[in-house]
Amino acid sequence: MKFSSSSAVLIVGGRGEFGQFLQRDILPSLGANSVLTIERDTPAEERPALLRQARHIVLATPLADYVERACQLTCQ
Repeated sequence: MKFSSSSAVLIVGGRGEFGQFLQRDILPSLGANSVLTIERDTPAEERPALLRQARHIVLATPLADYVERACQLTCQ
């Protein structure tokens, strides 16, 4: 899969080990030019704008409660 030049990828948990691996080694080779991240400490008022910019969302954390949170964010 290749990303179009205008598509932003949002990584939930992007500062973690897997999120950093994605940003450094995987996403550039797939053509992702814009990478955004949402972390646990990302203010709630910033999250909707990040989600609106994203064409693709990647869940990059093993924490179980992030799965529910990611689903909630995506539904919003």
